[in-house]
Amino acid sequence: MIKSKSYASIYNEILGGFVADFAVLKQIFDGRREKPLIELGAGTGRVLSASLNDDLILVESDPEMLMILEKSIAKSTKKAMILESDVCSLPLLDSTISGAFILCSSISEFSPIYFAMSELSRVLEKGAYLVCFVLNLNFVGANNRGIRSVNYSGNKIGCSLQLFRDKNVIPYGYQVEFRIQEDLTELTFNIKQYHLEITEWIKFIERAGFKLDRLLDGNGSEFLPEHSEVAAMVFRNNKNAEAKDEYAEKMKDFYNKFADNYNEITQTARYAGPSLLENFALRFADCSPKVLDLGCGNGLVGKVLKSKGASGKVFGIDLSEKMCAEARESGYYFSVAQADLSMGLPFIESFEFDLVTAFGVMEFLPEHSNLLKCIHRLLRRGGETWLTFEKSVPGWPESGVPHPENGVVKYHYQTPEILCKLLEEIGFEEISIREEFAYLSPSFNIEVNYFVVRARRGVD
Repeated sequence: MIKSKSYASIYNEILGGFVADFAVLKQIFDGRREKPLIELGAGTGRVLSASLNDDLILVESDPEMLMILEKSIAKSTKKAMILESDVCSLPLLDSTISGAFILCSSISEFSPIYFAMSELSRVLEKGAYLVCFVLNLNFVGANNRGIRSVNYSGNKIGCSLQLFRDKNVIPYGYQVEFRIQEDLTELTFNIKQYHLEITEWIKFIERAGFKLDRLLDGNGSEFLPEHSEVAAMVFRNNKNAEAKDEYAEKMKDFYNKFADNYNEITQTARYAGPSLLENFALRFADCSPKVLDLGCGNGLVGKVLKSKGASGKVFGIDLSEKMCAEARESGYYFSVAQADLSMGLPFIESFEFDLVTAFGVMEFLPEHSNLLKCIHRLLRRGGETWLTFEKSVPGWPESGVPHPENGVVKYHYQTPEILCKLLEEIGFEEISIREEFAYLSPSFNIEVNYFVVRARRGVD
């Protein structure tokens, strides 16, 4: 009979059929390295049975998994250490890890996944391997309309896996149901996961700073011939988040150049962003909101939130790697990732954040509708977004036209009514828009104003 109702206690039995992944790891990580390997989402320590020679760092945060993992290490002859940590905020120095792997299908439970991948790129050496095992949706047959299942046998018990999906509500999310049966006893575990088609996984992970080296998908593969429900993606770390085009690279270099003096520059320009935030931030005083700060710069939003008593996790994204480093070092952010937002938001999650902010960002992005739809999807029910949109500036060309003197492209709004209509069409409620002074343009000595937006996702 099944002795425990704990998912952690039968974790190995659920994954008992997925054993071919160890052969892949042996091939990729053959040979001794000076720096350790790392596994994200180590679970109960299945990898300890693999014939890897390297020192191992096993990252896990679930208390039940950690208890079993400690016992597994005590019985093993492997040199391994447990790192109790959220995968999005690893307490490791840059470039201190020689390789990484994520066994099936832990990546689907990381949240937010992009931050976990960016953090992994940070701690890995340049050129290091990342091996990531994912569920092959082509084999499973999951589609937008309903339920598909996979049945396989573990070491001792039978398991069926079903994926439920409502594309209209959660475009990439699946409610995964594990049904474990031994004799006449059956247990059911429901776990929220995010799954992509393999080609989409590759694009997503490459955006975070990796480059695909090879794909082992069970289609004639030497290592996964009988396990076509699982695909192994092998990447190399290039430590450079993808940018959309040459102009994006130019803007990245621009902000990298000014990162060291950014505070002085904003003071000279009388930048009003932090003061505009202060009244909003009181909304979360003595609360623990989960916050996403788009275009975080060197950390002004995080600083204001913390100063007003907000104690939740703040996640920051910026185009400039130097700005990201400063925001990370400020101590106001739980996790910081580099991304080019002109490519869209790098998130597949839904209902993830209590607050999404974007101050001094939208004017540099060419497309707002899809970005705002993604913000709406990311917000939990009743969550808020705080945004600024730059008002048309005398002396600047039309939206989308490079300025003749500095080549900067901006996208402006002439009236708040246009913004309000756009936000309403997407589904935002309780929309408030006011015009406020933003900064003094040092190049043209003119005052620039923001349309400051506060809007909420409905509770239905």
